[in-house]
Amino acid sequence: MATAATTSTAAPAASRYSLVGVLSGRIQAGAALISIDGQDAKPVRVGTLVDNDMVLESVNGRQAVLSSNTENSTKVVLEMPKLTQ
Repeated sequence: MATAATTSTAAPAASRYSLVGVLSGRIQAGAALISIDGQDAKPVRVGTLVDNDMVLESVNGRQAVLSSNTENSTKVVLEMPKLTQ
């Protein structure tokens, strides 16, 4: 499972999300496979709603950034686990 880091006080909310995969391209903004509360992962495009008030803001490498579309502007950074050799 992926780890989640937050840039605000949303640690309980961050623990609900797991990053399973990332798709990023040159022309399109990209997408991520995100699991919520241990359920099956679902694809989410950048700019669309992930869950409740969280939106997938961006993807880059092995990371996805979620942001709240409410006044508190919470950000959650999800990271895929390191590859083992």
